[in-house]
Amino acid sequence: WIASPTLDEHSKIKHKIYSQYITAYIDTLMSNYNIPQMEFSIVDGFSGGGMYQDSITAKECYGSPIVVLDAVHSGRVLVNVNRQKLREVKANYFFVDNDKQAIETLKATISTLANERVHYNQDLPNIHIYKDNFEDRLDYLINAINLKTKSRGKAIFLLDQYGYGKATVKSLKKILTKVSKSEVILTFNIDSVYRYFSEKDEFKVSLVNLGISDYINWKQYKELKK
Repeated sequence: WIASPTLDEHSKIKHKIYSQYITAYIDTLMSNYNIPQMEFSIVDGFSGGGMYQDSITAKECYGSPIVVLDAVHSGRVLVNVNRQKLREVKANYFFVDNDKQAIETLKATISTLANERVHYNQDLPNIHIYKDNFEDRLDYLINAINLKTKSRGKAIFLLDQYGYGKATVKSLKKILTKVSKSEVILTFNIDSVYRYFSEKDEFKVSLVNLGISDYINWKQYKELKK
């Protein structure tokens, strides 16, 4: 038995943002009452295991992959209110994490919930889970979205790297230029940047990855830290 990692307050707020945004995204793209269907893709680049323990209540709670699945369901319900002929919303899910235990937990969590939540059945064939580093898997994901789906470049990339510097500006540029209608929600812990601000090479490399090192006056870095 392995205890679930804890989910902090800031992560719960982030999940609410994901949920509200995805539901609104579907509603917006189908705002024309006559649109019969839509397809889009969601990439969760640092997905985790999908199961956590609330840091305050100690109760089990779900991570971003489950939040995403439920948000899409809410969007489907919203665009089909008071309709006799239902409109189709197809989502292609790509969940990536480099932690083997997290991937195994995610698969088990989705499998268990599929038995409890009937609406998961239509999504199961479109859920793709990869144990990999996001950067290493990115080109594959872009090709999968562009060539193996009918989403026509409509995609949301959720990049919750928790620390900083794992999702580079080069990758963001690649996403936004090669996936024609893509959007990116990028999260990083700004406090971790302030706390470790230094002239050490390791830190400077992280800022190079973020694409902001050229904008820092290293002669005044002690003042910047304050």
